[in-house]
Amino acid sequence: MKEHKRFYEMRGECYGHNLDDLWEQIKKVDETQAQAQEYAEDFSRNPQKYEQDVFLKRSLLLRISRFDEEIKKYQTLFIQKSHEGVIVFESDGKKVSLEKAVDEERDLRMRCGSCETEIPRLKYPGWNE
Repeated sequence: MKEHKRFYEMRGECYGHNLDDLWEQIKKVDETQAQAQEYAEDFSRNPQKYEQDVFLKRSLLLRISRFDEEIKKYQTLFIQKSHEGVIVFESDGKKVSLEKAVDEERDLRMRCGSCETEIPRLKYPGWNE
């Protein structure tokens, strides 16, 4: 399986140790998404193989389910870190509260409160958008 670090790579040199667990969760989300995607792509290339083999079909469903679980864990951790003030929200270059950030999603920047590293929005087209 190829290495997949789509969002985790954005960590760069983030020194906000209060976000270590969030970055690790982002890594888990990336890994489970890559595994689910690999199976989903294989399924789309050869659906008969999965339809006839219950074990392969179950493996696909398990990988998709794990990806979903990791996304939910990430969302819970993200909300917790937001309430703790570890993640800073900005809109049009100005700090905004978490409550206001929810309303201004399109032009919103999220960053580490201690080192300015941007926190990515986990968006996987076709999966959880």
